[in-house]
Amino acid sequence: MASVTHSDPERTERLNAMKNRQELFEQLATFLYKLEELQYIHSNESCFLPKTPFYAMLLVLEANGEITINGRNHLMHKRKIFLISPHATVHLRLHPACPGESFLIRFQALQADAQGFFAPARLDCPEELFAPHFLFLIEKVRQMEKKLQSGNGWDAMRANLLLQEMLYDLFRETIRGQKPEIRQAIAITLDYMEQNYPSRITREQLAEMAGMNPDYFARAFKKQIGKSPMEYLTCIRIEKAKQLLLHSGESIRSVAQRVGFGDEFYFSRKFKAVTGLSPTSYKTAIEHSGESGSGNPEGRPENRAFD
Repeated sequence: MASVTHSDPERTERLNAMKNRQELFEQLATFLYKLEELQYIHSNESCFLPKTPFYAMLLVLEANGEITINGRNHLMHKRKIFLISPHATVHLRLHPACPGESFLIRFQALQADAQGFFAPARLDCPEELFAPHFLFLIEKVRQMEKKLQSGNGWDAMRANLLLQEMLYDLFRETIRGQKPEIRQAIAITLDYMEQNYPSRITREQLAEMAGMNPDYFARAFKKQIGKSPMEYLTCIRIEKAKQLLLHSGESIRSVAQRVGFGDEFYFSRKFKAVTGLSPTSYKTAIEHSGESGSGNPEGRPENRAFD
C-alpha cells in the first residue's frame, strides 16, 4: 500500500524560523560596531537611564527588581543582559535592600549604503539576550574597562575589538536560542584556565561559563579531557611553575604566588604529586641533565583534546 505524505506545519514553521535566524545573524555580521562609553553602575535606587542616540547593553552583575524598556517589563536579576535601542525610555526599579551592580555599554551600530557611506543600523534583536557564558563576557568587559582607562589610543582600539567579540558571542547564542555543544563549551573553559591560571578559579565558575551545573560539567570535562577541571588547572600551573623555576631565578614562594598558589607548602606538595620531585629537586635535576625544562613550551597540559 502506497504511503501518503502529509505536510507538517510545525516542521515547516521550525525550518522557516531557523532560516530567519540565520538571515538575521548574517545581517548583523555586516554592521560596524563602535564603542562609545562603558559605565559601571552601583545603586539601590530606582532611576531612569538617560536617553542617547546610541544602542546600549546592560549586563547585570547583581540586582533584584524590574527594568522597563519602552513600556515593556522584564525581571532584572543577576546575570541578565538587556539590549536597549537608541532614544529608548528605560526605567530601573530596584529593591532598596539589594544594591544593584551593572555594566552599561553604549555603542553605535552602523551599516554601509550603496555609496559606501555609513548610517545608523537597526538591530532586530530581542531586548533580552541569551548568554550561557556570562562570567566569560564580564571578564571581557573588565578588560575593556581597563583598556579605556589607560588613555592610550591603541588600548581604545583593543577595547573596541573586545566589544566586537562580545557582540558576536551574544548575537550568535541569542539567535541560536540554545547552549553551545558540550565540546565547544569545555573548550571555552580550557582557554579561560590557560589565560587566567594565576587567578582564583573554581569549578562553579567554570561550570557557569560552560552553561552547565557543576556536577554535570565536571563529569563531561573528565570524559573529554581525562582529568577533572581542577586537576587540569593544577597541571597548567605546574607547567608554568617549571619554566619559572628554571629561568626566573625567583624563590619558591614567589613562583607559587605567580602561578596561582597562595601557599608555598601546598604548592610544593602539588608539584611533587605531579612531577615526582619537589620544586628544588626538580630544578637541580634539570640543571644537571642540561635540559631546558618542560617539553611543552606553552605550559599547556599534554593531553588537551581540542587542538
